[in-house]
Amino acid sequence: MPWNLVLSKPQLETVGEDQFLTFGWKHHTAEGDFHHFFAHQVADATDAIGPSVFSPRLLAHLLIDELPQSALSEVLESVAETWYFYCNPLAPASVPMVRSLKGKVVRRSQRPAYSLPDEE
Repeated sequence: MPWNLVLSKPQLETVGEDQFLTFGWKHHTAEGDFHHFFAHQVADATDAIGPSVFSPRLLAHLLIDELPQSALSEVLESVAETWYFYCNPLAPASVPMVRSLKGKVVRRSQRPAYSLPDEE
């Protein structure tokens, strides 16, 4: 599938005392162009070139943007289920109480032998 994106060059921008690596793209559609902007705060300029900046989150945005309109309802459902799963973790299961019974052995018995019939 050919990509229908116009990508910008990554830029390091400073806002106040914070630095951000920014990246943008434009997606052409029949309805018009969608413009996207991604900014990731970095500790310093040398941190900006690390692979963790262009994270799986950015790749997910790009991949979803390239999907056809007909796929978006299925993607939205899947993302919603995943979001719900991670935002509402299951409570740990409670361990059932073990009940002890006291007793006395009064007689022993042997379990009867059991065998399966041979198949022919």
